[in-house]
Amino acid sequence: ASRRGGAIVLGVAGVILAAIVVVVVVVVVSSSGSSGSRNTAARTRGHTTSAATTTSTTSTTTKLITQVNLVSPAGIKDRVGIAQVISEGSALGIVLVAQHVPANVTTKGKANAYAVWLYNSDSDCKLIGFVDKRVGSDGRLETEGGLPTNASDYKEMLVTLETQQKPTKPGQIILEGSLKLS
Repeated sequence: ASRRGGAIVLGVAGVILAAIVVVVVVVVVSSSGSSGSRNTAARTRGHTTSAATTTSTTSTTTKLITQVNLVSPAGIKDRVGIAQVISEGSALGIVLVAQHVPANVTTKGKANAYAVWLYNSDSDCKLIGFVDKRVGSDGRLETEGGLPTNASDYKEMLVTLETQQKPTKPGQIILEGSLKLS
């Protein structure tokens, strides 16, 4: 029953992911310019300027490149996720949804956070970013963002639980999946 329920949740998540690809494309395009642009875009939402705007009429197609099935390395069957890798032009991005993930906690004034990594080894890995929204008691994790141009150099995608603000290697691996971009 829990497998069927998990499959239904992931199926619904897939449909939802497909529906929000348009929104993600905006995030991907804005984040492909520099590492801080995604956060800048989030901070400037709702602000207006007097500068003139130019609207481009060119259209690019959003494509689903691959889906990464994420599973628990600890063998927890209900803890699963999917990450859809998409492209628009030369920009790559991901939309990631997972279920039954432990809620974020704060211990001794320090909060933990989830992060997404591209990974080959502890010495050959790339932090993609932290998940903006904290995971609550429902165990649902959702995030999206840009991928670097060299993402195809990595073999795995990881979702980790981090306790440091600037980790240099992945923390506790919560979900992992094979990444095949080339």
